[in-house]
Amino acid sequence: MPVFQDSENVSYELLKPGDYILTVFEFTTDLSSSAGATNGKDRFNIVFNVEGETTKVRETLYDAPTTIWKIDAFLKACGIRNLKKGQAFHFEKEKAEQMGIPWINPMGLRCEAEIVNETYRSTRSGKDVVKNKVETYYTDREVLKPDPELRQKLTNTAAQKEQGNKTPF
Repeated sequence: MPVFQDSENVSYELLKPGDYILTVFEFTTDLSSSAGATNGKDRFNIVFNVEGETTKVRETLYDAPTTIWKIDAFLKACGIRNLKKGQAFHFEKEKAEQMGIPWINPMGLRCEAEIVNETYRSTRSGKDVVKNKVETYYTDREVLKPDPELRQKLTNTAAQKEQGNKTPF
């Protein structure tokens, strides 16, 4: 059942390849249903604001052995440096508290990254489509302060759970 979020249209215009400052604007967690090594693994869906641009960039990170490196790079680029190698954490506060592990609030985190244009074959249309892709999270750059307003915003996963506990009428 859909839940009204009072959202606005989101622009996903093609960016010129280059370095950009990204801010986590939306964040959801679900399970991957794709074939291969990521099937059934946690999937983290991120929508970034791109500073100085009117468009947004989508990124999907997977908690799978072959792709976990990109989550690590994302965290380090955003200044999350208090985790020890091998330490578990969670992006959902409730789950982190239940498991007694650190909670990483992704909302409003900022980082520098390289954006490239990636071409893929659409399964819907069968045509080639070009999209923005985060190629590299820069872990050797100055840490950027998170956006204070977005830090207060719930992840979409948490907001959806909160909405599920309320009767609409």
